[in-house]
Amino acid sequence: MTVSTILLDEGYDSVVFVLDEIDLLLGRRSSSSEPAYSDLIYQLSRASIESIDIQVSVAALTNDPEFMNNLDARAESSFNPRDIPFSDYDANQLQEILRNREDAFIQDALSEDVIPLTSAFAAQSHGDARKAIDLLRKAGDVANENGDLTVTENHVREAQEDVETDRSLKLVEGLTTQKKISLYATAAVAEFGKSGSTTASSRVAFPVYQFLTDVLDADGRTRETFNNYVREVGTYGQLDHERKSLGGKQGGGMYLMYEFKRRPGEIKKRLEQDERIADLSHHEDGLKRVIQAQKRNFAED
Repeated sequence: MTVSTILLDEGYDSVVFVLDEIDLLLGRRSSSSEPAYSDLIYQLSRASIESIDIQVSVAALTNDPEFMNNLDARAESSFNPRDIPFSDYDANQLQEILRNREDAFIQDALSEDVIPLTSAFAAQSHGDARKAIDLLRKAGDVANENGDLTVTENHVREAQEDVETDRSLKLVEGLTTQKKISLYATAAVAEFGKSGSTTASSRVAFPVYQFLTDVLDADGRTRETFNNYVREVGTYGQLDHERKSLGGKQGGGMYLMYEFKRRPGEIKKRLEQDERIADLSHHEDGLKRVIQAQKRNFAED
């Protein structure tokens, strides 16, 4: 018996081990595919039988519904827990939690509708207390950035809109102008092509890119550079690409087929927040005509 078990025996009648987010304990047992926490749970659940004379209880907290399936047979049999599911927080519960965080703001900095609205947004979206607290903090940041002394409903709405914006889409805003034009051309081909399509071929997208550089009076790049730009955007999680062959059609050759992971229109809209790119929205009719003409040239649907 170790010193620690002697102290437990002498100082306590019972002990509860709480293993928070146990499924995040990484590693594998040697010569086994079982997770490392399988051994830990087995040893703790057997402690009162084999080494400690007091009552031992083990509570394992996890977000993984398949958690028990990862335990080996010994650990599963010894542990044999009672499942206690925790539902998402509702708006009233979140409101109570946020009330306890009001002291993070100076007195009277929050208008009366801020916490109820924050709670409502969080309950509708995820029911997560930490995210609700984060939304309240972001609303405060928005007010601070605007130089406002009071956090209002409008600040909460702006913060919520920011939260709902995909981080990877935000990265698009930091692209160079040439990369933005390349991505805009490719997204336009997908959006104004076949209904519901999320794909665009480089054969059509590059001539469209050339049209857009003319509209913006921007320098044009080569086809290879254009494709490099679009492929690079793929590293931000916006699209995938696949190299395809024409075979015997139209003289053969290779081209790239791009497939967007989100609606191309969303990307176009985000790109138009750039003042220079925004001008392209006034040339949509011409853009559609160029796309359709290029599709006919390459016999694409």
